Amino acid sequence: MKFYLLLLSLFCIHLTPAFAQFPAETKLRGIRPTLNTQNVFLNDPSATHHTSDISLELTYGKFIRENVAHGWSITPGFGINSKITGWIPQLKINYFNRRYVPITSGIYAFAEGTVGVQTQLGLSSGNYYKNPFLQSYSAFAALNAGLTYFYKNDWALEAKANLGTLSVSHLRSKPESQSTAVSLESSLSAQLFTLGITRYIGSGNFKSTIFETDRNTPYTAGQRYWEGRVTSTLNFIKPSKINSTNTQYFNVGLSTARFISDKQARGFGLTALFSTSNAESELHPQSSIKFGGANAFIFREHYLPLGKKLSLIGGVYLMGSYTINRTKYLDQNTAQQSLSIAPSIKPAIQYQLTDQWAVTAHIGTLSIASANLTLDKERDYRNEPINRFQTGLSFSPAYTIGNSGISFRYFPGRR
Repeated sequence: MKFYLLLLSLFCIHLTPAFAQFPAETKLRGIRPTLNTQNVFLNDPSATHHTSDISLELTYGKFIRENVAHGWSITPGFGINSKITGWIPQLKINYFNRRYVPITSGIYAFAEGTVGVQTQLGLSSGNYYKNPFLQSYSAFAALNAGLTYFYKNDWALEAKANLGTLSVSHLRSKPESQSTAVSLESSLSAQLFTLGITRYIGSGNFKSTIFETDRNTPYTAGQRYWEGRVTSTLNFIKPSKINSTNTQYFNVGLSTARFISDKQARGFGLTALFSTSNAESELHPQSSIKFGGANAFIFREHYLPLGKKLSLIGGVYLMGSYTINRTKYLDQNTAQQSLSIAPSIKPAIQYQLTDQWAVTAHIGTLSIASANLTLDKERDYRNEPINRFQTGLSFSPAYTIGNSGISFRYFPGRR
């Protein structure tokens, strides 16, 4: 819900007497790509495999009257799984009707209703299954909400979240089995927003000027701030003498930045985390998990002054992470090490309490892409070592509100 509070604050602060509307006959053309790929390397080269999922949503629509548009979206895609020497083509087609509400210059909120069908087939080029080894058909109706931001004339970034979906699906797989399901999913919290680019032809909309202002921030070039975070969680549950769960989690971080102008700052930071979990019950023997890691990141922040002491911040981050996870169950020990790098954008609102202290509300994370390397070490039932090396690449821009919180920043003085 913090996302809606942010929209409300922008609406109240930047309210102007009139807004540009979407006129009838305006055309819209949209694109929304996703890519996920992973390679798994094992001791036995014959067991090495690769998986990929790629899709591209194409949207074609037209405004039938002011601020009301309808049209069609088609999403072709396919998955590849070399483990079964197969690929899975898929296709989704849906009709949508969308209503826009102007918020401020070059920014609109919209609500969207959509109905459509989706199909998926599993095809194998090997001798494992008889084609098609998988058939899936579904029909659905959904309600979505989103935000349109014009980053240049007639071109907009769009963030869209699903609020609820009703679907009927039928699945047939081989060896022969069939199932039919009806499901209703709803999430009015709108935690995840997928991103795309849309061109509005003939809309007359210009680049949003919300980030262009003559106001000055309370900061000056050369000024520095420090920010620290400490998180700790301790849980101990023991409902009986035999059943118990013990979990500990610690996270500590430090970052600093220096202003290169009154509206821009550059900095870097480090975080470290550690957690342990031990559990045992009447049905299962004792197990333990130890997890630790460190993150290093650089960032650049852009400040939009909303008031004398209030600023909206857009931070562009590049983060590298290293983690290690050790699990013990019975006589089996497994260890996983992972290295990843990911760019992201993190919005925030900051209020300057005094000359030296500010409070900052971090509002989610816009994840753009990620690349990772993972090494798993374990032993099989014969106590033979198994090493699994994985590489992964993902491009699926999405905004997640869940990673939010409040921190305090210390400004030691001006230089």
